[in-house]
Amino acid sequence: MGPTIMKYIQANPKVSAETRARAARLCEWLEYGNGFLAFIHGGGSPDGAKMVVRGCYDLEYLAKKAAFIAGIDEVPQPVVKKK
Repeated sequence: MGPTIMKYIQANPKVSAETRARAARLCEWLEYGNGFLAFIHGGGSPDGAKMVVRGCYDLEYLAKKAAFIAGIDEVPQPVVKKK
């Protein structure tokens, strides 16, 4: 069943289905696995929380740490949007 699932979660040909599956599993664990998420942001605007996270944290560093935890070796190149 695994190869069939991998076939259908493949979206970007530059990123493997396994990488997407590992990232999804990490997100799932962070959201539900330890039950901690509900205590991180107890109220207020979600946009305000996003602004604080973007302003206070080095997101590149955290992305590298998340990839390490998820066992992701592949480093996708960012997509540059044309204006």
